[in-house]
Amino acid sequence: MKKLLILALAMTVTLTAMAQSLVVKEVERATSDISGSTQRRTDDAGRICALLKVDLPLENVTFKGDVVGTVEFRTGEYWVYMKNGAENITLSHPDYESLTIEFAAWGIDAVRSLQTYLIRIDRQTGSTVDDAPVSLIETKTFNVAGVSFKMIIVNSGYVAVNAHEAKDNNAVTFRVDKYMIAETEVTQELWQAVMGSNPSKFKGPQQPVEMVSWNDCQEFIAKLNEMTGEHFRLPTEVEWQYAANGGEWGTGEDNSWDSYNADDVTHDVKSKKPNNLGAYHMIGNVREWCQDWHAPYPHWLIAPSEYKGPETGTKRIIRGGGIYSVGYTYKHYSQRGREIPYYYACDLGLRLAL
Repeated sequence: MKKLLILALAMTVTLTAMAQSLVVKEVERATSDISGSTQRRTDDAGRICALLKVDLPLENVTFKGDVVGTVEFRTGEYWVYMKNGAENITLSHPDYESLTIEFAAWGIDAVRSLQTYLIRIDRQTGSTVDDAPVSLIETKTFNVAGVSFKMIIVNSGYVAVNAHEAKDNNAVTFRVDKYMIAETEVTQELWQAVMGSNPSKFKGPQQPVEMVSWNDCQEFIAKLNEMTGEHFRLPTEVEWQYAANGGEWGTGEDNSWDSYNADDVTHDVKSKKPNNLGAYHMIGNVREWCQDWHAPYPHWLIAPSEYKGPETGTKRIIRGGGIYSVGYTYKHYSQRGREIPYYYACDLGLRLAL
């Protein structure tokens, strides 16, 4: 009879609160107008409305001002139709401070009929304890054979994937359902506890395990699930990028990247600051296997919930830069790698999802 090796499972909540706000990054008149050729709307004076395309992959945003008809949410952006001559608009969300955009501050006296305007909004998070509104990072702690690790609870949302392979280099926006992702890469200590061996080249209990293929990762996860009764897995590519971007709390930062090439060794998994989601080393230390087969992103804009990745393929997706990744490109969260499932290297590891 196999002995159950789970020693503890507890819910913990971090003490760091996140004050959140919406910040205008860009407001400009589009070079081409589509306000009269899509779902044409007119104001109470019979004039064709202006169209605002608001880039903000966040659900449940409301708009106040001279808005005509229903606001539409399309693949990470809102389509807002406004009366000719409108001078401002206000955005509201339950978790963010309200934001009013005065068009004159961006060189636009007022929006006009038969004009399309592009607005880009970012979500900004600052560490604070007193400011409101606030959201908390939630984690679950697992303890397996005396080794503990944390999984971050990630709320659902939308992520715009910068598709280097997509037509015209456009981004494709995908919906991400609620899931959990490990705050760190799988350590050598955890791999040893589950597998009884350590294949890593750069030894250290708190350093990430490496020299593991995608197939090795599946064997590790199967044994971990047998020991815990859980359903751990590798993250999908979209889940990985959503976490790397900071999840629902905005864009991530390159605060986990390091110039490791000076000594060409991996470092402990918490040797750098985490991103806004609380995840460490999404960039840097080791590259990370994802669950998906590799394929080019769709060359068309689709509903955010449609894309699930290919069902078959020859190579699996790898994300994040490692100790041998050099250059600005590898510091981008959108950079994609791929290798055959039995490939392994000393700068390649994994991160768990659930």
